[in-house]
Amino acid sequence: MQPFDALTIRAVLHEAKPLLLNRKVDKVYQLGRDEVILCMRSKAGMTNLLLSAQTAYGRICLIKVPSFVNQSDKSRSQSPSNFCLLMRRHLTGATLVAVEQPTGERMVDFVFSCTDEVGTASIKVLSAEIMGRHSNLIFWDKATEKILTASHVVTKEMSRQREVAPGLRFVRPPIQDKVSIFEISKEQFNEKIAQLKAARQSA
Repeated sequence: MQPFDALTIRAVLHEAKPLLLNRKVDKVYQLGRDEVILCMRSKAGMTNLLLSAQTAYGRICLIKVPSFVNQSDKSRSQSPSNFCLLMRRHLTGATLVAVEQPTGERMVDFVFSCTDEVGTASIKVLSAEIMGRHSNLIFWDKATEKILTASHVVTKEMSRQREVAPGLRFVRPPIQDKVSIFEISKEQFNEKIAQLKAARQSA
């Protein structure tokens, strides 16, 4: 499978964003521990967004609705997890107001305008991090920056750099120390190519 890198994510979002923005979440389904489908509706019809944080096949894409989503939770073999149930609680009826990719990074923020049971408005973010074995789906509150839930909980014992768990503050993964292909100038690009050629010749 083609690696789902930052350039691929950028291309997918360029095509998908017009079909996603300002749509309301109708249903949230869970395919597995690290895969969810957001079914979103508008006057033009339904759009279905798959978010996968699988280690080998992590991806973000639009899909046709699988047949199982028309079945009730009771008729399916797997019951939805707390991760799925919490997102259903907050996102059902919410409007997707922004889709943002940090420049050059393999992650996307899906920003939703939500209203709770008593009419209180809030902004919630579902961050899809497509980073190989560090892939994750993290759902957090924009105002408090607190994590509400995640497909993968990461403890101190699992990572000394970054914990991911409900109640903790959401922080970005460590930034990679390399030039971004989206920000580099033509002159900088040519200079890097020259450096690589020189290093290869001297090796």
